[in-house]
Amino acid sequence: MAVTVSSWGTLRPKRPSAARNSCLIRGIAAYAEIEGTSGWEEGAGAHGLVEGLLADAGAAGVRLSGPEARGHVEVAQLVRSGAADVGVAIESVALAHGLGFVPLREERFDLVVADLSGPPLDAVLAGGVDVLKVSDDQLRRDGYLSGEDRDDVRRAIDKVRTAGASNVVVSRSRAPSIAAIDDAILELRGPDVDPVDSHGGGDSMTGALATALACGRDWETALRLAVAAGIAGVLRHGLASARRQDIEHLARQVTITPLD
Repeated sequence: MAVTVSSWGTLRPKRPSAARNSCLIRGIAAYAEIEGTSGWEEGAGAHGLVEGLLADAGAAGVRLSGPEARGHVEVAQLVRSGAADVGVAIESVALAHGLGFVPLREERFDLVVADLSGPPLDAVLAGGVDVLKVSDDQLRRDGYLSGEDRDDVRRAIDKVRTAGASNVVVSRSRAPSIAAIDDAILELRGPDVDPVDSHGGGDSMTGALATALACGRDWETALRLAVAAGIAGVLRHGLASARRQDIEHLARQVTITPLD
């Protein structure tokens, strides 16, 4: 489990119009005055947050005019593409997408990150898990994966997401890792190396992923560091012996490619 503090706020273009910027400066009560304000689908935690902030500001029951989003990344994509003028999400997503950010509230929450297989995996899926990191071999042993290619892995990811995992990262010893983050499916490719000791690479990957997310890093950075830590962990003898500078150097060589 990773404990993180995230700053919630309004995402906007770096150069908003004067009228739009005036509304943002006046705070959440003016949020609904902006045409094309992105909301969250009902039932999402952020939907309740926005409704609560609006109620506290005397604007209870106001309906937002823009498209609904199902995740932080989707809010950023809507704003960046021009489909929405502004939206509420966390600061790390705004930074990752090159958007302006007006803070509204800081929130501390527990983010459950699991690396399990067998009955413990079934149990954590039944309870719901924010981030599941698992290897293709583990998925195969547990009956989620049959086959070796990328489409087989994507079908296995769909199964574990249906079972209770919100986001999934699958490491593959002989191929690039695949991650399902919000609505995006990503291929994570690190530099080719000759392993010295293959033990503990997956654990290093999980540890780096949880640490980066707990520190408030955006998903892209967290995934780069996770892949890099997994690689660095097999380049030395001894578990958890990778050095920070090696991980950060390798992270710059990791490529992340969206898959159709």
